[in-house]
Amino acid sequence: MKLNWKRTFAALLTLVLCLMICLPASAEEWKNEEFTFTVPEEIVYTFSLSVPEDDPSWALAGIGDPAAMRKEYQEMGILADFYTEGREINIKVLSKDNDTTENIFHLQDMPQEERDQFLEKLVKTDTEGVTVEKSYVDIGGQPFYRIMIDSDTSMGEIHELQYGTIFNGHTLTFITYDEKGISEEQAALLEKAAFTFQITQLLEKPEPKPVNLALMLGMLVVLVVVIVAPFVYMPIRSRRDKKQKAEMAERLSAYHKAHEDGSGYGEVRFVNETDCTREAVRTFSRYHAYVKSLPSLLISGLLCAAVLILSFSFDVTWWLKLIAVAVVVYFLYRAINMGSAVEKIQQKVFGRGISSTARYTFFEEGFRVAGIQSASVFPYFQILSVKKHGHYLYLYYSQDNAYPVDQFGFSQGEFEEFAAFIAEKTTKNKKA
Repeated sequence: MKLNWKRTFAALLTLVLCLMICLPASAEEWKNEEFTFTVPEEIVYTFSLSVPEDDPSWALAGIGDPAAMRKEYQEMGILADFYTEGREINIKVLSKDNDTTENIFHLQDMPQEERDQFLEKLVKTDTEGVTVEKSYVDIGGQPFYRIMIDSDTSMGEIHELQYGTIFNGHTLTFITYDEKGISEEQAALLEKAAFTFQITQLLEKPEPKPVNLALMLGMLVVLVVVIVAPFVYMPIRSRRDKKQKAEMAERLSAYHKAHEDGSGYGEVRFVNETDCTREAVRTFSRYHAYVKSLPSLLISGLLCAAVLILSFSFDVTWWLKLIAVAVVVYFLYRAINMGSAVEKIQQKVFGRGISSTARYTFFEEGFRVAGIQSASVFPYFQILSVKKHGHYLYLYYSQDNAYPVDQFGFSQGEFEEFAAFIAEKTTKNKKA
């Protein structure tokens, strides 16, 4: 009797296939260095950040944009994304950490009263059409909070079931959702995965960082300097200005007595006309606010930057950070608006006269201003400082006000000669 090898091989193959069908599917274990759980055998597709975009399983599961899914995993902290056949049921495993989880660190170590208070604060809502059920369940000695959310509002219907816990300073959440409702099969599959959860590495809660008292005191000193310095400086400056004004008044009184008859100013050396247009006033305002005041702006900016960097680089209290941010915001606001604030003042100063053109006559012993104000003659010692910016020479007669002299407005004399002349006069008066 001849042996038919083809029929024998077919029979053996059939037997093997039958055995494979009869054998139960083996469950897969999902694990990392901190925990492990068993993936139910009903799960067909498993995705995570470790699955590359060109993996064919994305297409087999009907996911057309793997890049968008991977981005969602990264943003939401999704460790694993499970689907059954036809993507009928979806289970996600998420892990996140924040200040609250780091402070709790291990939910198991919390006293029962504090644990209940924590549960009470989770997923609170007063929205009509949204109900939330919360409770604790024990999974292998680890407390898990079970949250069931049913939402049926004008925005739509959504149902969500999650099991979550906190350990090693982060959350671990098993979650599933559906637009029609969580079925018994869906809930059972989620619990099938969650109830196999085991912690493999339990870390010790780190000791809280000690408050750096020296750093906090240093920051407080800098903050006090930044905040209080202007309030201390302004009265000092006010007293100084009053003293200077009193001394200037005495000198002006003596000067005007010596020139009561309107003579004795000497020969005319220079004649100039300067148009004090809005643009000219704006140019001076920007110079006075940002260029002339650059050293104080830089010092204040560096102090604010130092406070801000220190407050967020080291472990300091929240109120110090809030004060630091408030100081920096206030400084930036003042700095940005300095130019416009000075311009408003200068527009009033230059808008008092009958003309927007300043007519200067510079004598040997004084200078006459007309046009932008009533014609008056002033001694050179009244000029506190002389600054050059662009094509203007600014003759400061107070800390915040100056007469602009356009270098192209001379009808008698040259600008270079005038610059040397006025520098000599102001230097001589300072020495006097």
